[in-house]
Amino acid sequence: MIMNEKFRWFVIEDNFLDKEECGSLIKQIDENGIRTHDDTSDDDSDFIHRREVDPTIENDPYYHKKNQWIDYFHEKSLINRVWNLFQVVNNKHYNFQLEKIYHDSTNKDTIYIKKYGPEFTLKFHTDFCFSSYPPKQSLQHPCGSNLKLIMIVYLNDDFEGGETHIMHYKVKPKIGRAVICPSFASHGVDKHWGGNDNRYALNTWAIGNTFV
Repeated sequence: MIMNEKFRWFVIEDNFLDKEECGSLIKQIDENGIRTHDDTSDDDSDFIHRREVDPTIENDPYYHKKNQWIDYFHEKSLINRVWNLFQVVNNKHYNFQLEKIYHDSTNKDTIYIKKYGPEFTLKFHTDFCFSSYPPKQSLQHPCGSNLKLIMIVYLNDDFEGGETHIMHYKVKPKIGRAVICPSFASHGVDKHWGGNDNRYALNTWAIGNTFV
């Protein structure tokens, strides 16, 4: 039986982004972010717009959340840095077969910029086949079995709470801090309060052939 003595439930890389880079990304989503569908709202215009951009969200429970905004980011230099960090962490701790960064419906390497209001929480879940409906057998589907590693990068920390729970561990937000964990790791996010009304983060996945 082969064991991986270097396995970690998560890996932290502090100062992955500097404050200026984080501020620039926050500005982008404040100006361009699309609010995801709110089941309590009578106004579905934002959700309809996002559905036109990416029709896969029609039945995706991830997009039926309150107080969340999202924007796509395709800038190549940051994409390359993210991919390089995925590879370094993977080679040291996981040795998963990785092909590329997650692709959105435009078939481009994609990072999400996310903005969360103070009532936002995320219950414990895994990103590996986390959807409630059969996943599409495609490297381009975010709810499929091809997600291997998750990356979160905190863009601000001027609030209380908002910790990320990974298994039985807790990770505190810190500006520029990147956190990488396997897609099968159960994780969730606490509410935040005080200071800035909003919490900001980057999120993407490294994908490849499913675990065998």
